[in-house]
Order: sequence, then structure tokens, then C-alpha cells
Amino acid sequence: MKKLPILILMSLASVAVAGCDSFEAILKNYTQPITTNTNENEDNGDDGDETVYPESIVLEEYGVELKIGDTYQILPTVLPSNAINKDVHYTTSDEEVCSVSDEGLVTALGEGGAIISIISEEKSDVYAYFAATVLPDEVPPTPVTNYTVRFNANGGNGVMQEDQTDGSDYVLPECEFTRDKHTFSKWALGTTDGEQYSPNEKIEYINSDITLYAIWTADSTPINPNDYYASTVGLEGQALLNALRALNKTKRKSTVGYSAMGTSPAGQFKYTDYDPTTVKYEADGTPYGTSITSFYSETKTNSFNREHVWPNTHGGNLVESDIHMTRPTLNSENGSRGHSFYVEGMKSKSNEGWDPAMESFGKESYRGDSARIIFYCMIATDQLTLVDDQSRSHLTKNKEMGVISDMLKWNLKYEVAAREQRRNEGAEHLQGNRNPFIDHPEFACKIWKDFNSKTQQICGGNY
Repeated sequence: MKKLPILILMSLASVAVAGCDSFEAILKNYTQPITTNTNENEDNGDDGDETVYPESIVLEEYGVELKIGDTYQILPTVLPSNAINKDVHYTTSDEEVCSVSDEGLVTALGEGGAIISIISEEKSDVYAYFAATVLPDEVPPTPVTNYTVRFNANGGNGVMQEDQTDGSDYVLPECEFTRDKHTFSKWALGTTDGEQYSPNEKIEYINSDITLYAIWTADSTPINPNDYYASTVGLEGQALLNALRALNKTKRKSTVGYSAMGTSPAGQFKYTDYDPTTVKYEADGTPYGTSITSFYSETKTNSFNREHVWPNTHGGNLVESDIHMTRPTLNSENGSRGHSFYVEGMKSKSNEGWDPAMESFGKESYRGDSARIIFYCMIATDQLTLVDDQSRSHLTKNKEMGVISDMLKWNLKYEVAAREQRRNEGAEHLQGNRNPFIDHPEFACKIWKDFNSKTQQICGGNY
């Protein structure tokens, strides 16, 4: 008889989980069958009946692989078959891996390996071992989630097809959009103010649908030394602002006057804000219209109010006689703004900020017109100031207007419209001067790009 030493039991209990085969191999070497090393069942020469004691325990299987929650019934056979007591009891080497009931039902509890000992109740040195391997839970594969990448031309033209990403590194494509008089610069993530990336750069982690906005750099219009703006060549910042003020003072013969602008097509707005479908020409070829288009909504009308684009309560009275600043608006629309600053996304009657695009009647592109008129006011007089603090919108009599960061953004985003060009021609006919920010939108960033860190980010190389 070959008895399994206690050392073998200790070795089995410490074996790392490496699969059922390793346990079975060890167990079969030492436990098929295990018998006692006694002479109790040998003939002692007596003539009476012999007492037959258990000699070995055999199992149908000596090991099994289970998953957590599985059960297995051990079925031991005690030999010889006529042994006086065939009862056995069970123990486990690791109760955290598996448990075993009094009836030999093994329940898998946790990942690892355990040895179940099956021991004769009659003879404690008659036993067998059963190896239970509890496998780790299978981790279901993480479902692949695809996210949509959309592209916004941001004032440009063309179409770019949506892309898909599974959330891993996303390499930004080249821009397929185009924009007249602009060069593509970078992609902005989420909004036009978002983090910017160059084509072929990677966005390292995406966990939702995203939109990439094309960021454009305005192409500088070469200045002919002999043209209207010859005195501004090579200037930036305060020097350019001063040069434009001096130029405006020289070129502007006089202002139209607030009253002369009128509230009908009979007034001077017929030269600046006419409906092009009603255009007529004077003897010298000067165009004018018999109907007016209103500011913000571009509605054809013959009756209107006069909108102070730079509100009177913020010092607009200093330039209200200049037709470059004052615009015709519908009576029903004139009061919607109050004296609010221009603030993107705001629709307010409390003078905390206002955005023409937020009104049901407003056309989004008038953001650009508004910004360029405000910039003009800064060269029409040196008594007005631009600020970037929305909270100052409700203050009055402070000769301030804002917010400059939003207006710089609008100036870049919305190209000069044909209506602005007609307006500039008409104003020059009446007063002799032009709005330089219609002719050269890049002047705005050249002057105010360093106003603060936000304006630096907005302007970038757009000047």
C-alpha cells in the first residue's frame, strides 16, 4: 500500500491555478487507490468471522474545472465493498475557492485551486484527494461604440462627409472646405472657440460625437500706396488706429446729420440702405433705391426708425449724425435691443447683452455688419472706448461698448456682405469717407488682437 504523505497534501494546496490537468496528474500518482498500512484485515488464525475495515477510496473523477457558482457532486467508493463502515467526511483546503457539503457537493466560490479531502470515518488513514479548479469569470468583450465626427465649414463652402471613430486616437483630416479670401488655419473642437488642432494631429480620447469647426485666416488685401489707405501700410495696434482716425478726419467732408437720414425712402438712407431690387440711378450714375431694407432683418420697408448701432446711452450721440453708424430698422424691432452691448447668445431686455441672431427676426450674418460698424465708431471719434466686460452693459453715460471679443469673432466669421459694400459706396458719396473695416476686415485684429488673452486666441494669425 502506498500512502500519500502529508507533504504531498501541502504541495497540492499551494499549487498555483494552472489548469485541471496538473492537479489530476499529481492526484492519480498518489491516490489510485489509497489503502491503509495495517494488518487488521489479515487472517489472525481465528475460526470466527473477520471484521472488514475500509482499505481505499476511489473516485469517478479526481479533478474538475468549475466556474464561480457551479457545483459538482463527488462520488466516492469505499473498498472493499464489504467494509464495515463506508461513511466518509469532506474538507477543503481553501474555503474562499470552494466549499464542500457533508454529502460531497462542491460549490465554486472564487477563482483559484483547492484540494478536497475525502476521509474514511472508520479509518482516518484511508482517504482520497479531489482537485477543484475555479476559473476566473469570463469578461465579456467591451462593445465597440462608434462616435460620429462632423465638420462645420464655419463660413466656408463645400461638403465634408461625416467620419466615424471608435474612441481611440483620431487623426484629423485635411480641410476640404474653401472660403473666399481666406486660408484654412486649424480645426477647433466643439465650438469655434474650442481647442485647436492642425490636420494630421491626433485627438487622443473621444467618448462622444464631436463637431470640428474650420478656423480661417483672412487673406490680407494688398494696399496700393496710391489708394485710399496708403497711409496705413505696415501699421498695427494704436498706430494703425491713430492713422485711420486721421484718415477719416481728412476724408469726411461732413456728416449727413441725424434728421436728414429720415424715416422714409425720401431721406438719405436711400443711398446706403436701399433695396437693390428697386435701384435707380441719378444723372451722374449714383445708385439709390425707392425702398429701404431694415437693419437686422433685411425687410423691405418704406417706414422705419433709426437705430443707434452704438447706443446713445453709451455715447452714440457723438457719432449719430454719421450715416456709417446709424441704420434704418423696423419700428417693431427697434426696441428689442435697448442699449445692450453685443454679446453672443444673449437675448435680453435687461440690457445685459444682446445678439441679433437670437431674435426671431434677426439674420445671423448681421453680427458681422454690427461689429464692423462699432469698429468704425472707434475711428470716427477718439472719445469712445471698447471693453470686453459684459457686466458693464447696463451702465450708461460711460461711452463704452462691448464686448470686443465677440465682435472680433463675428468680424472674422461673417464675410463682408454685398449690402455692406453698397452702403460703403453710398456713405462715401454722401460724406466722402469710407468704413475701413468693410474694405479691410483684417484691420480689426491688427488693432485689437492684443486687447486680452481671449482676443489673442480669436485673432491668431487673422490679420
